[in-house]
Amino acid sequence: MAEYIEREFALNVLCRENCGHDYEANKCNNCYASNFINYLSAADVAPMKHGKWNGWHGDKLVGIDDNGDDMYRHYHYNTCSECGRGNAIKSAYCPHCGAKMGAEG
Repeated sequence: MAEYIEREFALNVLCRENCGHDYEANKCNNCYASNFINYLSAADVAPMKHGKWNGWHGDKLVGIDDNGDDMYRHYHYNTCSECGRGNAIKSAYCPHCGAKMGAEG
């Protein structure tokens, strides 16, 4: 799995280690590592949300049979613990908010 770091954090750590200052372009821009980090392209990443499927089930009236009795259909549904939206399938990720599903509800 790829790992990502904050650019400002890396620059501050490098600059404190190398010249004792917090990063500012005019104080330690001569540091090769700082220059290199400054020119790297930023990755397009978002924080990963983790959630779980909360399952629930019920019966729904779908009609009346020939004898006049109610007919019900049993169903099972899952909701995301992060966004609260539902999904009939327990997938590895929520299709609505993108949360990675870990523990089962």
